[in-house]
Amino acid sequence: MQTIIKPWVSGIIDNLITVKLVLETNIEHKNRIALIILDNALEIAFKDYLSKVKKIRVKKEDLQHREQVHKVVKKQTKDIFDEDTWERVEFFYGLRCDFYHEEASKTITDTKIKEFYDVVEFIVDTLFSIESRNLLRSGEMLFDVEQPINNKRSFSINKVKEQINLIVVAVGEGSIASAKDVQDFLRQKGARIIPSVGVINKNLGNWYKHLFYLDSKNKKWTLSDEGQARYNEIIGDLK
Repeated sequence: MQTIIKPWVSGIIDNLITVKLVLETNIEHKNRIALIILDNALEIAFKDYLSKVKKIRVKKEDLQHREQVHKVVKKQTKDIFDEDTWERVEFFYGLRCDFYHEEASKTITDTKIKEFYDVVEFIVDTLFSIESRNLLRSGEMLFDVEQPINNKRSFSINKVKEQINLIVVAVGEGSIASAKDVQDFLRQKGARIIPSVGVINKNLGNWYKHLFYLDSKNKKWTLSDEGQARYNEIIGDLK
């Protein structure tokens, strides 16, 4: 079933796609540009969340002040985002203000820009109940003229025999936040073997914890370097 994306969410996704495209260029100050676009995407997300999702009428003058926007959103999401998330939001907003008003030579490290991207992605996904990574994959295809129209990876999941390898493929291919997400991915692929929730959790957290880690920013399971190597080996055998 195709996910129907609200028009205001599409605009935010466009900003995230733009950031990825900018970061792939050789522009000298690409990180600075990406930071400003990401901050803009976050501001739009906050305002759209208040008006479109929560349907809260906020005074126009309040929407013109970022600090007030943060205050209202923080109140509405007190059971959703922890203090660490808001500290990151405030930190990067402060950087954005510095960069916007100071000399163009000032920049930000690759590590920090990735951290901010992850924060924005996590917030957007949470506010609008979407998985932006999946939407980004389809959107980026529009900008890559060398890619075929159908760029989805095609392989038979039933060639993967071990349960741990099925889980590795699911984490490597999907957007996995829970054991149920692993099961849903495998069902979508037509897998004949679907590990139980208990087995998946033990593989993720105990038995094969060297292959996975839970990203603290977006709350998604991610492959470690060792896990990525195993994933590449599995996929290579399927070709």
